[in-house]
Amino acid sequence: MLPAEVFDRARTILGVLRLCWRASPRMSVLAPLLTIFEGIAPAVYLVIGKRIIDALVAAVDGGSRSLWDGALGGYLLAALGVQTVLAVTREMRWLVEQLFQTRLIGYLQQEVIGKAMSLDASCFESPRFYDRLQRARKEVNFRPYAVLSSLMSVSQQMTTMLACFAILTSYSVWVVPAALLVMLPPLVLQARFGRTRWSLLYHRSAEERKMHYIKSLTTDNPGVREIRIFGLQSYLLDLWKSLFRRFYSQEKDVTTRYAWAMTVT
Repeated sequence: MLPAEVFDRARTILGVLRLCWRASPRMSVLAPLLTIFEGIAPAVYLVIGKRIIDALVAAVDGGSRSLWDGALGGYLLAALGVQTVLAVTREMRWLVEQLFQTRLIGYLQQEVIGKAMSLDASCFESPRFYDRLQRARKEVNFRPYAVLSSLMSVSQQMTTMLACFAILTSYSVWVVPAALLVMLPPLVLQARFGRTRWSLLYHRSAEERKMHYIKSLTTDNPGVREIRIFGLQSYLLDLWKSLFRRFYSQEKDVTTRYAWAMTVT
């Protein structure tokens, strides 16, 4: 990835984070905290699991007849406590994410409407501007939160990975390099696939607007009679099918190449 692309991606992430903060500062802090805590949980399980095994071996060697003798009972209770806290955390995170998504979408839709109302009517006559406006109108419902969700998912995975690496390094210093060597190719492929798919969707605005217009003409009441009078049913349907086949071919090509690359790695 080129430095310019890294800079553009970092700028996009920072822009999304600023929008999230404006939409809800409280949830912008609470959601990452819950994500990080959930990411630490597997490492905690790893530590407790090792202690349980060690205590179990010690109890068997010592001839203990009860699992609750010595430290084993405490470790089992600790594992149960972590499981309970993690279950509560997951439910809280789901609740926060649902509310945060609704809050963010509402805020962004309000911003798009306000911006459109503040512009001169002549701006809407520009195809380039109209494409950008339609892209913004459609993508505010999923794009910013998708970036935030991906960022939180990566943060959770990185937290889990670093915590587990910190524990496993105490047993062998070669664990981290070996794990990174295995994980690096899929990460690179995912980054390339995400960039390619984003570019594909970005340049579809005009064609998608055309498909939406055809669908509106053929299904809404005002245009149905005129279309039948001039005999345009087959022409419009064939045009919609042609656009859809083009979209499907592009999507199939990108997804197939990604699937084969992931299979090979």
